[in-house]
Amino acid sequence: MTPNTGREVNPETCRASKADGSRCRRPVSKEKKANGYCYYHMVTEPRQRRGFGTVKRHRSGKYHASYAWEGERHNAPYLYTDRETAAIWLRDERRLIEESRWTSPHDRLEIERQEELKEQAEQIHFRDYADQWLETRTNKKGQPLKTRSKADYRRLLKAKINPTFGDLEIKNITKAGVQAWYMRYSKTPTEQASAYSLFRTILTTAVEDELIPVNPCRVKGAGKAPVKHKVQMATVEEMSTILAVMPERYRLTVQIALWCTLRIGEILELRRSDIRIKHTKTPDGTDLAVGVIRVRRTVQHIEGAVVIDTPKTDKGTREVHIPPALIGEFEEHLKTHAQWGADGLLFPSARGSSLHHRTFGNWWNKAREAAGRPDLRFHDLRHTGATMLAQEGATIA
Repeated sequence: MTPNTGREVNPETCRASKADGSRCRRPVSKEKKANGYCYYHMVTEPRQRRGFGTVKRHRSGKYHASYAWEGERHNAPYLYTDRETAAIWLRDERRLIEESRWTSPHDRLEIERQEELKEQAEQIHFRDYADQWLETRTNKKGQPLKTRSKADYRRLLKAKINPTFGDLEIKNITKAGVQAWYMRYSKTPTEQASAYSLFRTILTTAVEDELIPVNPCRVKGAGKAPVKHKVQMATVEEMSTILAVMPERYRLTVQIALWCTLRIGEILELRRSDIRIKHTKTPDGTDLAVGVIRVRRTVQHIEGAVVIDTPKTDKGTREVHIPPALIGEFEEHLKTHAQWGADGLLFPSARGSSLHHRTFGNWWNKAREAAGRPDLRFHDLRHTGATMLAQEGATIA
């Protein structure tokens, strides 16, 4: 039990020692900068600091170390659980300076981080990297890949590339392995060229990401597919047969492809608001009809889903003049077969939805076979119409 001396004891007294070794009993300063010292010792006898760097207690209870060198203050990359560990870090930093091996702690930490990322990246399997590439890939303008392109790439990866390279780490893909894989698909040159081109592009990105030093896809000419299909124009008689066999509600699609050079995806997505027909009179009183097709969208059927997107290229968004001879057929089609309303489809399916490419293809196959042209693709009508117009003296514009 502490004896009562009749004098109140202040528990917050200065921590400094006098010259004779006894403790200073003066009350501590209430300022935060005093750190437990009285006013006298706070000014005349500040606490001693270490010779190199400082260690401070963080508000979390841990310790932070830093030092000044070459005109900058350099901080420890981590907080330490005790003061001694922080002091050890300062000691190691001073040794690096004395041995002329010092670099910035920040730079060293970044190098370690990059090496760790590189080590992790070297263990990435091609399948995982290709999936990530597919989701983040953009075109030359920085725009995401179109849905159709993604679907085609997924199909090539699944059918052609991943069975051989999917489970391999990217660093283990070799030039010899790529050559052997490429020769395996020599019987399907078009698919072979498409798959190789995709494979090479993905690995080019891996080189840019510094996952591999060089691209192992180095088969000369491998990305070029031989041109098999040579367009042979349809004759007037063949086109007459095709038009006669096509169902009446889809007959206009053939004429739009032939004379307005639209693609099938653009045609099947046409709606009432995309067709503008205006009737006027010439100065001499003759009736004149002017029609325009506004091409703004295209439709695809991908993996069971209807995908409406912008045209294939920037120039695909355009306005196409309707030949005067077709305006009457457009007006009749709009009255008889097109859906009502501004968003009504010109060529709806029997159920009223977007006509599937495969369904249309079945009708097209019957028509071209009846004309004796099983080789004639619907896309070839664009070339046929352009050639016919050129023969009549039309310019490219």
